[in-house]
Amino acid sequence: MTMTSIMGKPLKHYATDKVTNQRYFMLALENDTNKDECSVVDMDAMPSELRAELTEIINSDECQRVIDPWKVLDTKFFMDYPRQTILAVLRAKHYIKVVDSDNVLIQLPDDKTMTPKEVAAQIREYQKHQSNTKVVASEIKEAASEVAKFEEIERKNSSDIAELKDQVSSLAQSVAELVGALKK
Repeated sequence: MTMTSIMGKPLKHYATDKVTNQRYFMLALENDTNKDECSVVDMDAMPSELRAELTEIINSDECQRVIDPWKVLDTKFFMDYPRQTILAVLRAKHYIKVVDSDNVLIQLPDDKTMTPKEVAAQIREYQKHQSNTKVVASEIKEAASEVAKFEEIERKNSSDIAELKDQVSSLAQSVAELVGALKK
């Protein structure tokens, strides 16, 4: 079932274990050392006070804007542990689990689920598309700049040609007047 905020927006960073149905907070979709594993926090293994604080932070706009919430949790503090970040407390208390990504299902809108590997792959594809879009936009802007330069050169050449035509016409008239004067 999709988790939603008070405003009805779907919330990220919630998952379940395919086999045991344990409920998780997602910390990282994939680990640096092994892309086939993800880092999670077992919700039900935590004391209710810590779970409530962690849930509030996970549901915050700040946490919902990032792909991996561990980055935000490394800057926040539990009320009972004001000297260590939440991430440090979760590590020290051994609440963080490293599990096989294929055994975890992330909850998505419309009651859909995906493994962390699938989500990470789609995020990479989206970022690649966004990067390509920026490159194309940059190339279009560059091409438009070149066209503008070319048009400016054309305008200048056109005015130069018109000036030359006027000069040739004036010379032709002067030559005609000179020839006319010589014939008399």
